[in-house]
Order: sequence, then structure tokens, then C-alpha cells
Amino acid sequence: MYRMHPLIPDDFDFRSVDTDEPTLGPTGFDQLAGPAGAEVLRTNRLVDLLYTFGTMNPGLVCLHNFPKHLQTFRRPDTGTLMDLSATDIVRCRELGVPRYTAFRKLMHLPVPKTFADVTSNKQWAAEMHDVYNGDIDSLDLIPGMFAEDRPDGFAFSDTAFRIFILMASRRLNSDRFFTAHFTDEVYTPEGIKWIENNTMVTVLTRHFPELDPFVGATTNAFAIWERQAGEQTPLLALPEHPRVLHAAVVPVAEGVPPRPAVDGTVEFRPYAEICPDMPIKGLYLPTTFPPTDRASKRLGASGEKAS
Repeated sequence: MYRMHPLIPDDFDFRSVDTDEPTLGPTGFDQLAGPAGAEVLRTNRLVDLLYTFGTMNPGLVCLHNFPKHLQTFRRPDTGTLMDLSATDIVRCRELGVPRYTAFRKLMHLPVPKTFADVTSNKQWAAEMHDVYNGDIDSLDLIPGMFAEDRPDGFAFSDTAFRIFILMASRRLNSDRFFTAHFTDEVYTPEGIKWIENNTMVTVLTRHFPELDPFVGATTNAFAIWERQAGEQTPLLALPEHPRVLHAAVVPVAEGVPPRPAVDGTVEFRPYAEICPDMPIKGLYLPTTFPPTDRASKRLGASGEKAS
């Protein structure tokens, strides 16, 4: 369900870190993807490319915002024309991913009874009603998530976020290098200090000191950087961007902890207790996993798979 293609802009405005003047200038995504990307890397300074990406906006993850070049994508190996927006839906159906209402039910979340319950955007609700012949239970998962009203401050839907937060925490708990083997013996004391004292900001500025006036001004390298002459890119894509649609915000419904498919006990805590700055009602975060579900139990002492 990690279908985040709408984040990709249709066009990129490449600029110089030194002057903020155009280098490549406005360039379509189709001129950057696949084999064309190698030529861009060969003919442009990497620091300018990083400055461009750090100071530009992604697209919004919502309906009617799929990158146009991915709807007419040609595979570089065969030349076959593909519509990746349709491919995403076909893949979900082939793999047996539940439809939107069934998925919400399995997640112990409120299940919409009408298309108007999915989104406050009346036009989108009418379009989905027409496409799915009025059958809310036929609504595919991806269009449903793209249509949802996003919680305040969120980049994507509440449904997608609940899966994201479960899987992200599980990946950390299941990786021995973040758990049982996150020790001085494995990393060395100097290695532990290196990890604790470095961030993506320090990595970028160490390799590209020219970026320090921009990315160095923030503690989060993945936030929008300030541009030359004190300019700052808005948090969301520019209003004139043809693919940007602003959805209304609605409160998050109350939910219950999901039941993970693992053996043993998984302890949950309300997300609001763990992250009081972002109190999300109805969201629970797994804080411990059963021993049988830990990577350290599935791997031998040498790190090889246990027989």
C-alpha cells in the first residue's frame, strides 16, 4: 500500500547553489528518469542537484495528482507503454489486497457507508460513486486512501499512516543492529559516538559545505530548506501547480489496537503518550515484540540465518 507516486512533481526547476540561478531550468520528469538520469548526473554538479531537491516541493498525495509522465511511461528496456496509476490498482487486485472498506474493517477503523464518508470533497465523492457504480465496498484501497481528508499536518492519509507507523517500528524492533547488537562490541565505542553525533544534516554539509547556509539552518534535512537571498519554499506545492489539490481536514476517528499476525504478546501504547506533540486519537504504537518475532532469535551468533 506504499504508493507514493503523487509525491513526484511533473517538472523540476534545477538551480545553482551559488546563485539560485537556473542550471537546467524547468525540466520534465521524463527527461530525468531511467537512462536520461545518468546524463544529468554526468553534466551537472551533484551539489546543485541536491540544492534543487532540498528547496523544491513534492506533490500532494491525493486524487488527481498522479505524475502525468508515469501515466504515459515507456519502459527503457522494451519501449512498452505503461500507465503506472492503473498498474498500481491492478497489482493490488492480483495480490489480494482488500478493498478500502474491508481494509478499514480489518484495521478496526470506522468503515464508511457512502463515498461521502470517505472524503469531504463532493466532486471526488461523486466521481468515485460513478466509477464504482455506487458500490462503496468495491472502492479500491489506493483511490480510497488518496481521497481521504488528511489529518492536520499529515502528508498522507490516516489509513496509510497507521500501517506506516506499525511497519516502521517493527522494522526497527526486528533489526538486530538496532536492538541486541546495537552495542560497543559491534559498533565500537567510536562508532557509537559517530552515530549519536551525526545526522543527515551533518552528512550533507560534511561532503558539500556549500549547502550549510541552507540545510544547516534546520535540524531536519528532510524539511524544506531556505533558498538563496532568504527565500523560502512553501511547505506544500505552489497553488499554481496543476496537480495540487487541497483537501479539507477532519478529526481522526477513534480506533482500537490492531491484532498483529505474530506469535506471542505485543504490547501497545497510545501514540499520544509516546508523542505528546502529535496526539492522534485511536492510534496505538507497538512498543515490544515477542521473542519469537525478533531477528536476533532467527539469526545465529555470527549473524547468519539459523538452521
